[in-house]
Amino acid sequence: MANNSIQAAISKDKIKIVFQSIIGWALAIMFGLMSLVGLTQIEEGIDVAVLIFCLALTIYGVSLIKKAKKRKNLIRLFKTYSARLASDPTKSIDLLATSTGVTVDVAKKNITEMINRGYFTNAYIDLNRNCLVFAGETQPVQQANTMKTPNNQPQQEYITVTCGGCGATNKVIKGTVGECEYCGTQISGK
Repeated sequence: MANNSIQAAISKDKIKIVFQSIIGWALAIMFGLMSLVGLTQIEEGIDVAVLIFCLALTIYGVSLIKKAKKRKNLIRLFKTYSARLASDPTKSIDLLATSTGVTVDVAKKNITEMINRGYFTNAYIDLNRNCLVFAGETQPVQQANTMKTPNNQPQQEYITVTCGGCGATNKVIKGTVGECEYCGTQISGK
């Protein structure tokens, strides 16, 4: 299921966040202190190679901390983006950027990163329409609560349902069970 793959991708990143944070802070603190001590004793003949090694590990620790923070922010952004995209039938990146207060380029970059990390499964960015498209999606859902079907068939009533898996808002035919278009969790249109 798509929900399982999204949850697996997010869980994998959360584990990486913990390890990167722990290792990053340990390196930054331990070798940062050693670097400070080394800098104060440089006149006493401390080995410059050891000092450079300590500084390099301090910088590496800080970079791990920054990477962990970036992953954490991406997970937070995914929750925001998926909820906003779920309420927009066109999945417009322009509207998403406006509603989140970032530029269109930043929104595209974030969405691309989310797709690459497996947060949005079976999705791609349609550069012609500047929107996010999910596999099997032929056209955006109409805004109206009631949609006409071809050949004068009875109208189907759609209701808005919040996904229990990712929190996104979806439109489902009333009285049916569907799938969240973002994470694949089954949702009921009761």
